[in-house]
Amino acid sequence: MQQTAIKLTNAVSQLPRDVINISTMGSFRADIPVDYIGHRNLINALEKYSHSRFLLVTSLGCGDSWKYLSERAKQGFGSAVREKSLAEAWLKSSSLNFTILRPGGLLDGAMTNNGELSQEVEVHGVITRAEVARLTHKLLESSSVGEIYQCVDPTATD
Repeated sequence: MQQTAIKLTNAVSQLPRDVINISTMGSFRADIPVDYIGHRNLINALEKYSHSRFLLVTSLGCGDSWKYLSERAKQGFGSAVREKSLAEAWLKSSSLNFTILRPGGLLDGAMTNNGELSQEVEVHGVITRAEVARLTHKLLESSSVGEIYQCVDPTATD
């Protein structure tokens, strides 16, 4: 694990300092979860090499939205959500200019232009990965530093 962190730090050292860093890293079907420790190592490396802009994509149910997850969801993927919540906490306590995006259930498919960003309200639903990418771009073009958003597409069905 330590060698992986060293390789990551070396890779980050090669990036231009003004690059915008985005992570969608997750542990779905992985033998070794990276939701927390992978992000912790990445955040530490970005801080070490004075990178400042970071957008972290996690999941509905992370952080203060845990209370909105159903018991079934908590049992099904609560462990990953807890790991992602730890990553969010590590990021929020870092020196990076961060934005956090918490999408609903991810679907394959095209952009719909119907995805909605919201803050500090209970939301449930799904969204295509392409639509998450569109909303990520929108957030990076706005003054979203220090903000946490969630996103779903009310027109999408799973």
